[in-house]
Amino acid sequence: MANAPASVTRADELRGNVVRLECPHELPEGDWDGPVYACLREPRHIQPGHASPFVIDDSSRRPGWVCDIVSRRYNPNEPSGPSSEDIAAGLASVVIPYTRLSHPAENLSRELRDRPLLLQFRFVRFRTCFLLDGGGSDTRRFVEVSQTVFLVGQVVAYRPCDRLSFVTPSGVTLRPTSNYMCVVAIRQPESNSPAHVLLPAQSAWDSLISRHEYVVGWCHGVPAGTYPTRRTARFRSRWDEFIVPDTDDAELQRLLRDAFVPSGSDTTVDFGTSSIRLITEFGRIISIVPLEYARTYIGPSRSTARVDETANSDSDSPDDILAV
Repeated sequence: MANAPASVTRADELRGNVVRLECPHELPEGDWDGPVYACLREPRHIQPGHASPFVIDDSSRRPGWVCDIVSRRYNPNEPSGPSSEDIAAGLASVVIPYTRLSHPAENLSRELRDRPLLLQFRFVRFRTCFLLDGGGSDTRRFVEVSQTVFLVGQVVAYRPCDRLSFVTPSGVTLRPTSNYMCVVAIRQPESNSPAHVLLPAQSAWDSLISRHEYVVGWCHGVPAGTYPTRRTARFRSRWDEFIVPDTDDAELQRLLRDAFVPSGSDTTVDFGTSSIRLITEFGRIISIVPLEYARTYIGPSRSTARVDETANSDSDSPDDILAV
């Protein structure tokens, strides 16, 4: 590890910058999902014995910052976008050593606003996205595409917008309001070749769906002129209430379809036996069979076990994740 700096710059322009708190194991018990940020208030030389959970009493004087710790909590299986910053009680004006923070000169306020890290491995349904411009050799140029149907996918990565360019089909330059683009893997059978699109971070927050909806392909492929969100309440209530009978696959598939797709509805759903790829919230790549998932996680007596609890082989390699 590099030696700690002997002093901390007191440049006024750094005050108010947002940084990331590294390895925040000292935080009180609770749901500290995702990255934890800190807003810089003022530099401080930390004296030995300073009363801060982040300071080790080793008789050393070290540079640090007075910060407000910021975090947002979420349930990885339920759609919910970011709200205003949460500054928990007792975590305002906390003194943190310089070495526990990302570089103060790199202001992460845009990352805090868009929260791309909290979108990682979440599930989305959308009809407008960006595809790599197939007409040129520029791998950083993307074209906006409006799909004729809704698509369901999973966020597998994100990219800063300032390193990319975006255009309409006619070539007019677009300036996304989001600072980050999410890389979304389209839901499809595991045997198919991977397909990825880009979705603005804010659009991803607005398009979040649950893991249940993703696995069974709820409204994946319905016409773009429909309103899948209006059907979500029905999906959730039937998911909670459906009693899984002890029957064979064919009969269970029929019963599930009757329960989730009313007669005459254009709702699409997949309770099949062909596996799909899924990345868990812990970054593990696993195969999921929609019908078996329904047997396990549907109804009032559903399992609460992690979906990757019994996975025998998987990968958390970045290359493998992007290939999903």
